[in-house]
Amino acid sequence: MPKFDRYFRIAEKETRLVPIYWKICHILTLICADACCFLVAYNFEALLNAFGKNCVLNADLDFEDINKYNQYKPVGPYPYNMSFNTPSTHWGSKEDCNYCLFTNIFICIVGLILVSFFGIVSKGGAGNRGDVYTSPWTIVFPSILIGFVVSVVLFVAYIKLNIGIDAFCSEFSTQNNSTSCSQDLNVYTLIFNAEERDAYAYIQTIKICNFLALSFWCLFLATLILRLVKGSDFKITVYHLRRKNVIKEEDDTDQDNISDNSTELGFDQRQEVILAGKSKNGVTWL
Repeated sequence: MPKFDRYFRIAEKETRLVPIYWKICHILTLICADACCFLVAYNFEALLNAFGKNCVLNADLDFEDINKYNQYKPVGPYPYNMSFNTPSTHWGSKEDCNYCLFTNIFICIVGLILVSFFGIVSKGGAGNRGDVYTSPWTIVFPSILIGFVVSVVLFVAYIKLNIGIDAFCSEFSTQNNSTSCSQDLNVYTLIFNAEERDAYAYIQTIKICNFLALSFWCLFLATLILRLVKGSDFKITVYHLRRKNVIKEEDDTDQDNISDNSTELGFDQRQEVILAGKSKNGVTWL
């Protein structure tokens, strides 16, 4: 029974055979993620400015009656005659706030770069003549690595922001009778500003957009992996090749044996056997 060897060959598909929805999906998810990261950075910066550019994450606020202070006077009016802009208040870590702020800015820039790359190259496969980047589907591999790193970094920022802001809002529980953020938070911005700032809206926007940004980056990473798994940009061809039989050559090989065995051999092997085969009367068969 003949034996066969199996070989696999990966070949890029023609660009016209690659669905365009992969390219559209990548670009749309990146644009949405960038918009969310921008809104997080913008509103977080506004929240910090609303409280005198102090880091609000995990801040330990000490509310005291403003009438007790004769030498140290916080700027601005004092809601309920109370202020936490005092020496005994411990604001959050500047490093944590800078990490959350600049991480979203940096990720927004990375997203714009990826959008430009996916927008310039073809939709996938082998590419078209005159393309700036040949084999455009290979951009998927570095994009997976970038998407994974960004998702991890953004997840850390997500945790820091949510835990830090919740801890900050809980500091107002003695004043507002609530451990969660509310509109009552806005009046305390008058301690640091001439006009009231909508700190509650900043916080809500940060929380929602922070979650959406992380979700869109994870979705982007998932679509890249799914694109590879489905093999939309390449095809795998399987080849089955029959093995060549090797026979033992002898001086007394006759013509019949040569003709029978030669059908199982390659051209070069068959030629060698024929040249080596001789009949009993000394005539060489060519």
